[in-house]
Amino acid sequence: MTTPERRRKVLPNPFFVLLLISSTAFVVTALMYYVSPMALQRSMETPSPGSRPFLEWLDKRGPLVLGVEFVVMCMTGVVAMATDDWFAPVKKPKPVPNPGPKDAEAT
Repeated sequence: MTTPERRRKVLPNPFFVLLLISSTAFVVTALMYYVSPMALQRSMETPSPGSRPFLEWLDKRGPLVLGVEFVVMCMTGVVAMATDDWFAPVKKPKPVPNPGPKDAEAT
């Protein structure tokens, strides 16, 4: 019996999906941390009940969250690269053509 071919050709390594998710979370958190001082200043001028506690939390714990996300992103990147050969499709070697009668006479 033959083995079935792989059907997942876009992202065959599941660790690349984790890397994509952790990288996206890092970028979104970095952008929120960058914008939070401006939003915090705006919320002081015109108070709104929902955004101020989150902005203050992000102002206090933003560097820690970014650090944790950076470590997770680096670890998933290393694991994805280390296991890339395990999830790579197996390539079959090309058969070597047998020399025909013309090739045998030429040598």
